[in-house]
Amino acid sequence: MSGVNNLRIALGLFALLIFSGIGAAQSNLGSVDEADDPTIGGSRSAISVEVYSTPDNASEVDAVMFTYNVYNLGTSKLCSITINNSLHGVDPLEPFELESGENATLTAEYDITSEDREFSFLLNDVSATGHSCEDGSATTTAVAGCAVLLS
Repeated sequence: MSGVNNLRIALGLFALLIFSGIGAAQSNLGSVDEADDPTIGGSRSAISVEVYSTPDNASEVDAVMFTYNVYNLGTSKLCSITINNSLHGVDPLEPFELESGENATLTAEYDITSEDREFSFLLNDVSATGHSCEDGSATTTAVAGCAVLLS
C-alpha cells in the first residue's frame, strides 16, 4: 500500500511541477483558424486568461478559491465573456463584458470532495471565451490551468 501512496505522491509532484507555471503566470491567446477570422471591420478580438488557486497547498482546508485574471487584448469590445472550468462544482460566474484594453479579476470557490482527496493533487483547466460586441460573430478563446496540492 505504501508503494501506491508513494507513486501517487510522485505523480502529484510531477503534475504540480508541470502545471504550476501555466496556472501561475501564463496563458495562451486564443488560437483562431482562418475560417474563424476574428477581424471585423478593422477591429480584432483577442482574449487572455490567467488562473491562480488559494491556497496552492490544500492539504488542510476544505475549499480552494480560484482567481481569474481576464484581459481583452483586442481592439473591439468583448461581450458575453464566460469562464469554464474542467472541475465540476466550481461556483459559476455570470457572463461579463470588457472594453478593448480592459481586464477583470473574478473569483470562484470550489469545495474539495472526498473523491478529490483520493489523489495527491487537483487540476483545473480553464477557458475564457468572448464574442465581439459589434456583431457577435467573432469568437476568441484562451486557456490556462493550475494544480492544487492535496497531500
